[in-house]
Amino acid sequence: MTMSTAADIGKIETNSLEIKKCFTNYRYIIPEFQRGYSWDESNLSAFWNDITKENSSTKPSNHFLGATVVYFIEKGDNHPDKYGIIDGQQRLTTSQILLAALRDYIDELKSIAHDHVDTEYTTLVAELDDQQKITHDYLVRRHEDHGTRYATLNSEDYYYKKVINQTLSIEPTTNNSYNTAIEDAYNFFTTQLHSALEDLDIDSALAKIIEIRKELLTSSIVQIETPNVVSASIIFETLNARGMPLSTEDLIKNLLIRKGAKQEDDPKVISDDWNKICKLASELDEEPNPIEAERQPGKFIRHSWFSRRPLTTQRDFYAAITSAFEEGSLRAADYLQELHEDYKLYSLFNDEDITPIQRSRDRSPQAIPEVVDTLRALTIFKVTAHYPLLLSTMRKYRARHIQKKHLIALCRALEVFFFYSLKDKRNGRIGELFARHALAIHTATNQNRTINAVNDVIDYLHSRIPKDEVARELVFKDLTYTNKGKKKKGNTKPAIVRYILIKFGQHANRIPLGVPHHIENYSVEHILGDRKANRDDIPLDVHKLGNLLILNRNVNSTLPERFSDKKELLRKAAGYVDPILESWIDTPGFEISPQDLEARLNYLSKLAATEIWTIKPQS
Repeated sequence: MTMSTAADIGKIETNSLEIKKCFTNYRYIIPEFQRGYSWDESNLSAFWNDITKENSSTKPSNHFLGATVVYFIEKGDNHPDKYGIIDGQQRLTTSQILLAALRDYIDELKSIAHDHVDTEYTTLVAELDDQQKITHDYLVRRHEDHGTRYATLNSEDYYYKKVINQTLSIEPTTNNSYNTAIEDAYNFFTTQLHSALEDLDIDSALAKIIEIRKELLTSSIVQIETPNVVSASIIFETLNARGMPLSTEDLIKNLLIRKGAKQEDDPKVISDDWNKICKLASELDEEPNPIEAERQPGKFIRHSWFSRRPLTTQRDFYAAITSAFEEGSLRAADYLQELHEDYKLYSLFNDEDITPIQRSRDRSPQAIPEVVDTLRALTIFKVTAHYPLLLSTMRKYRARHIQKKHLIALCRALEVFFFYSLKDKRNGRIGELFARHALAIHTATNQNRTINAVNDVIDYLHSRIPKDEVARELVFKDLTYTNKGKKKKGNTKPAIVRYILIKFGQHANRIPLGVPHHIENYSVEHILGDRKANRDDIPLDVHKLGNLLILNRNVNSTLPERFSDKKELLRKAAGYVDPILESWIDTPGFEISPQDLEARLNYLSKLAATEIWTIKPQS
């Protein structure tokens, strides 16, 4: 990362502060472009345990809560100056939520004390009132000149205003949405207090509350104060590089604000745009992925970058982005526009139910049925290494630098390559090669060079599929499929079998291009039905391609069991009627033998290997 100079940053001050001073000597706001409060129970438990653990001679009573980075907003009018929080809002907000829980528990103690009428409890109620006010004053303070009150940490969150600092007296009629994480944190601390104090008398409970409040307020932070949001962003970024880890998305957003914000409202505009992109990309995740490199939106951000620029390791990715901005080769507005453009294409990936659309003015690849079929197939194969390559190529198609036939040819080559690679684990570095080809396509300066760059990829893919026709046929001969509940070792996934059988039907023009493959539309049929297929004297060939065909699911559910009773229905409704199946249907009283199944398996395997799953070299 290029280091910023002191002149870039301006004057900074670093102060070691107790939380008490934070909420008496400063006013904080959480900028709208900051991500929301997000601490979960594990974070809250660690915070609570740190505040409430017993002191000892070897453990100082002052707890250190970490560092915060803030930037100056405005001078106070005989009350504290206002600062925006760039880093540290989770800790400061949690401190305020705990104070609110302590304040409200005192209110519960007051309700109990009010039930007693003797003088002792009257005095206790007055003490409870005082302690409740003292606690609340760290959340909302009074201006010493004119008596108006101000929040020490201001958040626009509805729940925060309503429950935590209680600055909301009029219910809004429009926007009263709130961050449930704040409510969860408040409920967590309330539960912890009940557990710790419910068996104590009022005096002892109040004493414990005062003790917890003292431990919190005497906890310390290191506050780094900067003159403006850009300076704060630089410090924040540098701290992260020194071991305060953030997500790549947060770092890039911070970089965009630092490099792109020129006017007062720019940080929010940039942040809103960035958050929109990240939200859209995150919605592409079907399920949480434990592997960081496979999670959205980071995955989309990297694929978009590598479709235009040289590949880097994940560790060096942010440094590469930073360098592009520092060198002046990239501007924030242009980069955001890139991401919006790429998302329109990227959203077509990883969708098994994708269907073609009508032709569009922007030359959407989704208007090409052959491309849609490949995108669906690659999703079924669960591969992603091709994403930067397809992004780069699709952009060139939309820019009219290649024709539809070139995009179709590349998609078909990718589909065939990955199909033969399903059981081949030797393609671990294919992503690196695809990224290099993606860059070559992106940087091609005219139509001929773009076409040549696309053809280079196709030729490479052709060189990587099995050259021996017999080896390709063996891939299809090894496929097995059994009905649910009758799985055998080596059974092929149903989605792969449906894909293959539909591909036969498309090759014969009996199934339209672009049709979704999901089980609600099509199901796999054993020609020799379940009863025959499960007899001990019938070999495993009944579960292979020679005994399989694809049918509309509604038709399949009405078929008779015996071949002789259903063969005419198969002639009309099967997705593909090959010459061997047709001869079985045409022969009166025909009984299918293991040898017949093997003959059809050989025929279909040869057809697949020589006509359907092949790549035509371009040079």
